[in-house]
Amino acid sequence: MPQATDIVLDGAGYMLWSGTGTLQYKRSQDGMAEGRTGRITQKDFFGGQRRAYQLERDAAWGGIGSGPAYGGQGVEPWPYTLYVNLNASQPSANPAVRIPHAKVGDYLFFAVGGAVFRTVSTANQTWAAPTLMASGATPITALTYYNGGILVGYGSAFDILFYTAPGFTNGTPLLAGERGGELVSYGGSAIWSDKASGPGHYPHRLQLITGSGIEYKLLDAPVRRLVVAQSRVIAVTDAGLYSFSGRVNEVDVRNPAYNPNDANELDPPTIRAQRWSGEFEPFFQHGSAVATDDFVFVTGFGGRIYAWVGKTVMEYAEQGERAGWRDTGLSGNNCFGACVAAGYLLVCIESRDRMSQVWAWDGAGWWLVLSQPSMQYPWCWPVPLAGAGGYDAMVFLGNSQGAHLIRLVWRNDQQGTFPADGAGSFVTSMIDAGERDKAKAWRKVGAVFAAPEARGVAGSGDVVGVALDYSINGGGTWVQAVGMTYYNLNTAASHNHTLDADIASTVATSRFLQLRVRWESALFWAPVLAGVWAEFEALDSPARRRKWSFAITARDQTIDRDGKVITKTGRELIAELWSKWWNGTTFPFRDIDHDYDPTERQVRIVGISESVATPDTHGTWGDAVIALTLVQV
Repeated sequence: MPQATDIVLDGAGYMLWSGTGTLQYKRSQDGMAEGRTGRITQKDFFGGQRRAYQLERDAAWGGIGSGPAYGGQGVEPWPYTLYVNLNASQPSANPAVRIPHAKVGDYLFFAVGGAVFRTVSTANQTWAAPTLMASGATPITALTYYNGGILVGYGSAFDILFYTAPGFTNGTPLLAGERGGELVSYGGSAIWSDKASGPGHYPHRLQLITGSGIEYKLLDAPVRRLVVAQSRVIAVTDAGLYSFSGRVNEVDVRNPAYNPNDANELDPPTIRAQRWSGEFEPFFQHGSAVATDDFVFVTGFGGRIYAWVGKTVMEYAEQGERAGWRDTGLSGNNCFGACVAAGYLLVCIESRDRMSQVWAWDGAGWWLVLSQPSMQYPWCWPVPLAGAGGYDAMVFLGNSQGAHLIRLVWRNDQQGTFPADGAGSFVTSMIDAGERDKAKAWRKVGAVFAAPEARGVAGSGDVVGVALDYSINGGGTWVQAVGMTYYNLNTAASHNHTLDADIASTVATSRFLQLRVRWESALFWAPVLAGVWAEFEALDSPARRRKWSFAITARDQTIDRDGKVITKTGRELIAELWSKWWNGTTFPFRDIDHDYDPTERQVRIVGISESVATPDTHGTWGDAVIALTLVQV
């Protein structure tokens, strides 16, 4: 049966107002428009790498051979690394056995197995293979500076020996029978973990030397590591960390030669002696170690303490909003040591995908220094060179006699920090434009290079190339957006330019996008990456629902489509509509074309207004126009 009225609300028929203008019948979609456009940019790189999904505005995911420029405001190829063969007499570095080292005067000493080597002087800017200073069959477990020379620990195998420096001669026992696994120099004296056997010696005992003998401190479990960090001694056990900041002081002690019962006693009752002040205080209790390589390193850097715990690098801050331990974002299967060099914390790890990697932490973010796909010769046990040979650090190649030298800071035009092969790359995090669940059609990408100076070797005429790629599948495959573009002079124009490219609408549709910038032949200078950006169209899929706006005639004896009079009065029609709005309920609705599309939809009144032409008779006759806004639910 044909619908007798224009519309039907909740079973009641109504006739639409037949006028024109804003009150006339209108049907449309409800919700946000599809295909919204936007732009996402990254113009700060202070947070480094290892951020998988874009969260902070200054962090990225990866790349190799690139690092911070202008304090993290930009990115450039970095650092310089060089493979070298070390002394032919050196045993192969064992990734499972730490290589101890100590800087004494102008030289760095390190021990591999039972052999001790010395690098060139820190004043010598020309690298040469380390010199073999001594060799023995007993493995060395620790080296530390002491009284102008070097203390050498052999664990439980041999007494602690003292050698003069820099010649590493005249090895003599520090004290007969004293054996140490971990040794540190602190407060002008020395402390070591007790490795001697016999009565009174325990694995959880620490020995502290004074000018008049030895004191000891007992901890809760065997000592795993002993280091100096943040100007105090940190002792690591399987149950926790302890800190110590005592000093050797001269105090009055009882004179063992004094006899109070001797009337002719001439010796004084007390004498001056040296004693350590303070105790090892609980610093951090972690219950128990969770992995065999827990606390493989503990070190101080930038006013904080860093340690490898639970397969990740943890940072401890004593004060501020971020006080306590936090994950820095670098994790892996194993860690093979760390050191602080030239304002960076260098860490060697085996990544979760079994890559051998060396990472640098600048206090705000991680930067990948070295990476190789094989663990046959993993990088391990980095040591600081303090400028020896013109380099800042050396990392050993496990199971070999080789190593990589790393220059982290620029020294001069001949000793710069651009990679030896001139290649570098920078990869953003997975960019989602703030709407991770929405598909986007990526329309345009770009990179900005800028610098207020001709950075690098002034006047260099080397040709340097830069390129821009993008990926929509998490780096599985890369598409070249802008091919390698070359600049042949280190001038202001070469440092200030952009790369950008349009992307066909059918090519790049995804929820995430990654951008990659590549440098080529950057040996003496390189454009500084100052920002990357992408333009996109969000392919929204909002809820599909309709919206109506129209006006209803509400008066006595309204005529329907069949020419019959609607039985309800104008006052009844008005009251009925206001009641439906007030209740806020959902009710069925039949549209004006219900005869051709017999669909009944559930709607709710979200807007209502009443217009009266003759207010003086409105109370009597109920003659009005009711404007309604309906939304499908």
